Amino acid sequence: MVLCLFCLPAVVGCGGGKVDSTEYEHVYTVRGRVLQLPGGAAGGSFVAHHEPIPEYISISGDRGMQAMAMPFAVHDAAVLDGVAVGDIVEIVFGETHRPKVRQGVISVKVLPADSKLTFEKESAELD
Repeated sequence: MVLCLFCLPAVVGCGGGKVDSTEYEHVYTVRGRVLQLPGGAAGGSFVAHHEPIPEYISISGDRGMQAMAMPFAVHDAAVLDGVAVGDIVEIVFGETHRPKVRQGVISVKVLPADSKLTFEKESAELD
């Protein structure tokens, strides 16, 4: 998983333009807390500490992703309209592995502020 943190910045910088779920081999939905929003113009990435993604499939075929803080590629700045640092959100993102790894956020939905996030497999709740 540590390797994943180093690889993702290269992934999130790829592509541009509006994102559609049909552009991706895999589509995932995960909840998390927004830690950082992109600065400046459209595109870039935002950082969220997300819950585990048990159904995630890596390029090597490994299943599951631990909870972590990671960047999410934003190709359409409108998906972040109304989102602020500290918000608890539901993120829908897609990923394609071939011919190269490419990731992009499809949608971000702000959840109620009192939503509880679970960052560990053993159902430990963190605010």
